[in-house]
Parts: sequence; C-alpha cells; structure tokens
Amino acid sequence: MAERYDGPPELVVADAVTFDYQPFDFTVCFLVLMFLPVDTRTAFLHRLESLTKPGGALLIVDKVQMPPGYVGTAFSRLTLQQKLAVGARPEDILRKELSLAGYQRPLDPGIMPERARTFFQVGEFVGWILTAPER
Repeated sequence: MAERYDGPPELVVADAVTFDYQPFDFTVCFLVLMFLPVDTRTAFLHRLESLTKPGGALLIVDKVQMPPGYVGTAFSRLTLQQKLAVGARPEDILRKELSLAGYQRPLDPGIMPERARTFFQVGEFVGWILTAPER
C-alpha cells in the first residue's frame, strides 16, 4: 500500500507500538489493533489516550471476536454478505481470509476503556470513539 500512496501529507511507515507519537487533537486507528500482539493492545490504547489533547478524540475501527454459537456465525455471514454487496469477488474474499491466518487476531471488545462509545457495527467490524475530557 505504501508504494501506491500518492499525496500529502508525508507517509510514514513504522511500528505502531513503538512509534514516537506527538500529542494530537484527533487520530484514527483503522484496522490496526487486530494486527498488534494481543499483550500490547491495552497499553497501546492507554498510550494513545494519554496523548489525546483535551477535547480531542480517538476513533477506532477494528475487527472483533464474535460471540460463540449461532450469533457469531450470523455476524460472520453478515460480514461476508456486506463484502459481496460492495462488489468483492468471492475468490478474492477467500484468498484474503486465508492470507490473514496467523497475522490477524480479532480484538476483544472488553479492552476498550469504559468511556468508549460504539458508533458503528457491521458484522465483525466495530467502531468506537473516545473523547478526551476538556480541562
């Protein structure tokens, strides 16, 4: 993806966990947490929270672990249905799913801070927003 990027601002490719972030007003963490080692996710979220300026926000969209049983099956099928509805080809969906084995571990939604508010969910994908209090 970095090779295809063409536009401002400067693209930086780095390890998200060890990157030297500066305090920010707003940041988006889009499909990142599911690729981080499970034992680093909570600390990473706390670090991002601590860098959010007063009145700022952290927006997170990620793939989550599905509940067991039929509910989890239904959510997984909904995700597949949505991918097909936007024009993804079945063979591309399958190829991508198989390529992610061993690299992607869906997020346990329980690691989200209490003040995180869900604003979006489609199948296995959930979005939260965490706003920093005004000081």
